[in-house]
Amino acid sequence: RTPVRPGTALELPVLGRGGVPASGVTAVLLNVTVTGSSGGGYLTAYPTGAARPAASSANYTAGQTVGNLVVAALGRGGRVSLFSSDGSPYVLADVVGWYGPAAGGAGYHPVTPARLLDTRAAAAVRPGQGVDLQVTGRGGVPATGVRAVVLDLTALAARGGGHLTVHPAGTPRPGTSSLNSRAGATTSNLAVVPVGRGGRVTVWSSGGHPHLLADVVGWFGATGARFRPLVPARVADSRPHTPVQPATTLRLPVLGRGGVPATGVTAVALNVTATNASGAGHLTVYPTGTARPATSNLHHVRGGVVPHLVWVPVGRDGSVTVYSSGGRPYVVADVVGWYGR
Repeated sequence: RTPVRPGTALELPVLGRGGVPASGVTAVLLNVTVTGSSGGGYLTAYPTGAARPAASSANYTAGQTVGNLVVAALGRGGRVSLFSSDGSPYVLADVVGWYGPAAGGAGYHPVTPARLLDTRAAAAVRPGQGVDLQVTGRGGVPATGVRAVVLDLTALAARGGGHLTVHPAGTPRPGTSSLNSRAGATTSNLAVVPVGRGGRVTVWSSGGHPHLLADVVGWFGATGARFRPLVPARVADSRPHTPVQPATTLRLPVLGRGGVPATGVTAVALNVTATNASGAGHLTVYPTGTARPATSNLHHVRGGVVPHLVWVPVGRDGSVTVYSSGGRPYVVADVVGWYGR
């Protein structure tokens, strides 16, 4: 009944809701889904009361259902504002975690991205079926001491529409979505999920018979790097003159930019968007100066606009590298936070 009108913002209260405590919270992790829009546009998440930044959190077209994981610092009254540029979309927001002060809580450990699941050599996931995925002891994740993992999920070659829900193995499935799939499309999203029974997580499919890819990019434990949220700030925009050519890379300096300090940074949280590509392809984001992993962060098609939250360690020269497989996309990157000691 309540679309977000063009040029307006929905103020979302998060404190004391969905497992988030009523105080001591600096930022939240939200899986934001946009659906039923009458036209194309973008959504921007930012602290309520702050000036709206020139950044985007999710991009959509008419009638499209698209989701993206969002890191949002809390603003006035413990709220997050969700601004819609156009199209009057309906917005769903599922909370998946929260950040507090530096003392206590869980710390983050980035790993070199590693593929833990690829169903393309076997069967697609049937409607109403869950896949139990072993995550501890694999891909750089230790066998013990792991509270949650961070996975890049991709659904591809689906016969129809549906959604995926990721949750700890052995627990009831929540009534939320982690990733939306479409017939014939390749869609991706970042997921943060607590580890369940036997060190596993469950990926459940509502329908569409998609194939699944799951790449681990990090884990949370009792110690590790702490998160500092930022008001989103644009740190790269290759439009309108510099698309990323096939099988080439784009270097993005991040230290000392957009509120990220010049030292003491382990990893950054970036909302990376591929736009106006001339064809299909994928992007892989990784630390500059390291070998490119055999994984992907986001997939795009000709003319599409695809956002994706990326958590990536900072390379030795204070930058990260974006590799493009093909399609000559333009790349936009907004920093939303950083991890450090």
